[in-house]
Amino acid sequence: MPYFVNCQHYFYSGQYMVEIAYPGIDYAGSDMLATDYPGEGEYDDPREALDAAIKVRECLQADYPDEKIGIAFGHFDMVEGESQDLEELRTEIEKHYESLPKCDICGNIIKDKHIILDDPDFGRFCSEFCAEEAYFGNEEN
Repeated sequence: MPYFVNCQHYFYSGQYMVEIAYPGIDYAGSDMLATDYPGEGEYDDPREALDAAIKVRECLQADYPDEKIGIAFGHFDMVEGESQDLEELRTEIEKHYESLPKCDICGNIIKDKHIILDDPDFGRFCSEFCAEEAYFGNEEN
């Protein structure tokens, strides 16, 4: 479930925006700019995506100094996003991060679900390595 950081110039409002589209590029707005700023792209962690979006906004602001450029988070496949207050956005993204499934061994976000085939209810793991660590680590006890 990647987070896609991109720049937009909304057609209807004329507003410039840095979007953090979730869950990925398919949910980015249709008014994407053809920019290549450092930080644009996909992230697995929404907190990293926000940090990147802040840097991208600085680059976009430098290119358009007379515009007010915001950051928005969410699904933008059908509507233009609205700029959010940075502290409120950081709080929203932190809550979102806390709600994501985490690996029972390392605590990383689970992107691809890995299970123990013998016992699919044994735990939630981010990788085959962590699943094996849990399974074989418990056999030794």
